[in-house]
Amino acid sequence: MSRKKKSNGASAPRPSLVIVKWRDTLHSVGWESPTDAETNCPTFSSVGWMAYEDEETLKLATTLADDNTGAGILSIPRGCVVEVVTQKSSG
Repeated sequence: MSRKKKSNGASAPRPSLVIVKWRDTLHSVGWESPTDAETNCPTFSSVGWMAYEDEETLKLATTLADDNTGAGILSIPRGCVVEVVTQKSSG
């Protein structure tokens, strides 16, 4: 499957490369105590290009094409975001 290119040949602006630290939900299926470490929400870090953000959601593109369009979108609810660190541009 091919992607459509912009008709005027212009590229979209290059999005920021970011590292997002976020917490996920967890569902226990055993008889753990609510205070056991096994029932704590895990924290993750994801790296990608900031494809979209609003008050509710932050979306990262895991792949960026030459025309700066993104693919492989990871959507993270804002309430799960712990930290966003923007990486310095190398160009």
